[in-house]
Amino acid sequence: MRAKREKDRRLFTVWKMKWVYLVGLLVIIGGVMAFGFLGFFVFHFDRTSALSMIAMVPLMILVYTAALNLMLSGTEKRMKRLIDGIHEVSGGNLSYRIKLKNAEEYRVLYQEFNQMAEELSATRAEMEAFTNEFAHEFKTPIASINGFSELLLEDSEDIDDEERLQYLKMIRDQSQRLLRLSQNTLLLSKVNAMQI
Repeated sequence: MRAKREKDRRLFTVWKMKWVYLVGLLVIIGGVMAFGFLGFFVFHFDRTSALSMIAMVPLMILVYTAALNLMLSGTEKRMKRLIDGIHEVSGGNLSYRIKLKNAEEYRVLYQEFNQMAEELSATRAEMEAFTNEFAHEFKTPIASINGFSELLLEDSEDIDDEERLQYLKMIRDQSQRLLRLSQNTLLLSKVNAMQI
């Protein structure tokens, strides 16, 4: 059952590449016919020799089909490496890199994929650093507001008016800092959404 699914999942088959296959068949048949025609008129083949060239057509078709399958198999292996890489990166594995060994004509494509994965990994690290910094920036004023408000509530008789005013100014300053942070966050989200 699994082998059947794998067979169904093949990227390239001769039948999926029917235009390539048909063009190749036309070239083979046309080439044999042209050679038979030239042989008959130029090299003076007899009619039987020229017609016997047609017997070569099925053999050439078999060779062509085998060569095409071999070529498509190699192409499919290299494309599968790229598809596996895409699945890994889209699944969150940004450390995945495609090996360049036996890449042949796909070398540039693999290098570009690896560079993309590297840039995504760097972007993720920057976002995590930004999130940590942002959380810290929000936590500090909230802790200050909470601490000063608790002091005002718990020790209200022991605090003189000057100290109370100082605590209230700290609460005001920290709440304004939070307001600026939230406005900058909204601005940043609008920039990310390309609304600006």
